[in-house]
Amino acid sequence: MDMNEEKRLKALSEYQIMDTGQEKEFDDIVELASAFYGTPISAITFLDNYRQWFKARVGLQPDSTPIEQAYCNYAIQTPDEVMVVEDSLLDPRFSNNPLTTGDPNIRFYAGAPLVTPEGVALGSICVIDKKPRTFSPEEARMLKVLANKVMRMLELRKQNIEQRQQIDLAKEKLTLILSRYAEAQKTAHIGNWDFNVRTQELYWSPEMFMLLLKQEATSDRGNLAQWEALIHPEDTAVVRKAMEEALLTHKPTTAEFRIISEGTETWLLGRADIIYNAKGKIERIYGTLQDITERKKAEKDRIAYTQMLETILFDVSHKIRKPLTTITGLLPVLNNKLVGPERFNEAYSYFLASANELEGYTRELNELLHQSKIELNSATRQAVLN
Repeated sequence: MDMNEEKRLKALSEYQIMDTGQEKEFDDIVELASAFYGTPISAITFLDNYRQWFKARVGLQPDSTPIEQAYCNYAIQTPDEVMVVEDSLLDPRFSNNPLTTGDPNIRFYAGAPLVTPEGVALGSICVIDKKPRTFSPEEARMLKVLANKVMRMLELRKQNIEQRQQIDLAKEKLTLILSRYAEAQKTAHIGNWDFNVRTQELYWSPEMFMLLLKQEATSDRGNLAQWEALIHPEDTAVVRKAMEEALLTHKPTTAEFRIISEGTETWLLGRADIIYNAKGKIERIYGTLQDITERKKAEKDRIAYTQMLETILFDVSHKIRKPLTTITGLLPVLNNKLVGPERFNEAYSYFLASANELEGYTRELNELLHQSKIELNSATRQAVLN
């Protein structure tokens, strides 16, 4: 296969025309050609590397013929010219051709190549008669006009195919992006919503259904009344106040509140923003909800740990006060030079016992502080992770 033929076949494949179904626009062209030229046979043909295939035809039964027998195979060799065979029996190229000596008994042939904008011939539009006839230059020009018409149809068809492919590719990319976005929302326990004020339609992402209703999404439509009914009675005012501030300031708002769904209390962080039109009227309200239950639990635990630590410190400080008081009371005795050995030894024993008691409380305090620090750090890390 030479380079030109390889280039031609590549161009043919780009049009994706071979073996396609009937299309009325092409059928109308061959009907018009037969009527205009008064020929019993007309066709729009395309040639691959082994056959001549008829996209549209009048007066022919088979939908293809071997390329070796195809008159059009000769026509595409001169892309700028209309090939005319006034009497095939007088033309050595076709006198012994099975399409000449047998069905459909071609005697006259005129074919205008179908040429791409790059000058590559894909096939032809041809008119055929079973008897010899002449073909005027004007008739040849009109056949070329029909060929140009067919090529414009092919170009438009090719553009439509390319556009559909681009749309399909864009849909695939969008589907992938949405899938990844949904996975990200699921992992982060974040759902987004969008309320269209004009249509009163409320959109919920799939994760919104899990956050609010504890179930898989059944559609992308949310229910505002159902949402409001889930808000913890003690937090209704918090949500209402946040929305009022957003309406007043025209700035995004946030609120932390609880919902009760399926018997479970869930803390949510809500974020919302409002879009206004040129006249200052609300068009859309949109935002996100995020499950912050673990964070709130960690905060609650941290407060409990702090309170526990305060209790421990109070208790230990109370215990420390006793030996410190004893030591403080014994210091003057030890400092008195007139105290006898017996009294001194007694005071020393009390002093030593108090010091040991104080050391024990100090060690206990250190252990408690160390353990509390570990638990507090663990709670803090968990809160950050969640």
